[in-house]
Amino acid sequence: MKNDKNITKFKKQFVQFARENDLLKKGDSILAAVSGGVDSIVMLHLLHEISEETGISLTVVHFNHQLRDEESKRDAEFVKNLSEKLNISCTVKLIDVKSLSEKEGISVQDAGHRLRRKAQLDLVEEYGFDSVATAHHKDDQLETLLMRLISGAGPQGMSGISIKEESYIRPLLFADKQQITQYAERKKIEWVEDSSNRNNKYIRNKIRLEVIPTLKEINPSAAEVASRTAITFGRLTSDLEDLSDKILEKSILSEGKSEIILAIPELSNYFNMIGYFMINRALKRIDRESPTVLNRQFNDLAKLVETGSTGSEIILSDGYRVLKDRDRLIIYNNTEDINDVQIKIGIPTHYRDMVLETNRVQWDSDSQFPQDVQHEVVDNRLIDGGVLKLRRWKEGDRIHPLGLKGTKKVSDILTEAKMPLNRKRAFPIVEYDGDVVWVCGIRLSDQFKVTENTTDVVHLKIRNLNFN
Repeated sequence: MKNDKNITKFKKQFVQFARENDLLKKGDSILAAVSGGVDSIVMLHLLHEISEETGISLTVVHFNHQLRDEESKRDAEFVKNLSEKLNISCTVKLIDVKSLSEKEGISVQDAGHRLRRKAQLDLVEEYGFDSVATAHHKDDQLETLLMRLISGAGPQGMSGISIKEESYIRPLLFADKQQITQYAERKKIEWVEDSSNRNNKYIRNKIRLEVIPTLKEINPSAAEVASRTAITFGRLTSDLEDLSDKILEKSILSEGKSEIILAIPELSNYFNMIGYFMINRALKRIDRESPTVLNRQFNDLAKLVETGSTGSEIILSDGYRVLKDRDRLIIYNNTEDINDVQIKIGIPTHYRDMVLETNRVQWDSDSQFPQDVQHEVVDNRLIDGGVLKLRRWKEGDRIHPLGLKGTKKVSDILTEAKMPLNRKRAFPIVEYDGDVVWVCGIRLSDQFKVTENTTDVVHLKIRNLNFN
């Protein structure tokens, strides 16, 4: 009877926690991430038990990391069989964790997290799930705070694992590992153990297996304390993010697909703790999965804003950089590979955010085209039969500017146009057999100009070229 009461109490806590935090709404379609371990199996059982009364529908996703051979296959079969027994649809995804780990130079655990999260969000987008349920609990929260503390995380990082975040819900964050395991044992719920969780070569495992037991000897309520700390930092973070957003809006000069440019004068008075949140919020505007700025990185950013010279740059994580360009702060991602693209007349050519449209048209003395930087025309007979391509400029490129004598360095032309340094590095040009035809939107070559002998032209039109 005592066990039955404990079982009932745990289930009531689960339902109450979900209700208080608005995790489950009637009619919600939930994607449950299930590894086969005790935490995710208990979560699945609880969600299944309350599905009828709450009106939610469940789908299970299991990830095979392809790291433990037969054991990985065993886990996948276990989850599939349980899902079938509970009459829940289940999908198993293979993810190549080892390859990403080696390619990016990151830990296997970080690679697994990235791949799982991307796959989960892809499933949400494809099938319209209302949320992804993961089985994080209070001990996970303690591990996360310790991991972030030793890596130098700021206030945002110390807010830990959120109860509810975008597409994610964590309905077990009210409980610790011991409570979850005891519930499973009393309910006679079966689960499988991941042998890699006992390998303390991973930092997180070392914290879990060696550090946390010691902390719990000092304070048995360490996981509960960590949970309350995370909630406090979470509330602080939310308030400061709201304030930062308001200030950030006044600072934005331009915003693109892979960068955002901020006015330093608007920022300088706030480059303390508010500035920390502003930079993080700016990063999230570029990519919601962007990394959080570490404390040491922010200290370098503060120096960059206050005393850095034009061209000074700070490297963040995952290819993000912050560049000072006169009175502007440019936050951008530098991971994108930019290859030369052959131009096929009549077919739009894509280069980063920009699109180049081309078409051949007849030309005579009465022909007219828009007179702005987005449009240009070149004599078709001068390029007919050769290879026309779009590429980034490189050192040594020269152009014979229209109407001028002699050639000029493309780098000088971009500098005179006051091109921001990050844009200048990847600025596009049109090339014909090694000669620069057009520094897009800035200068046309005199070699390819229209003359009285021109009978047809190639009309060049650019869209979305950012000069800011």
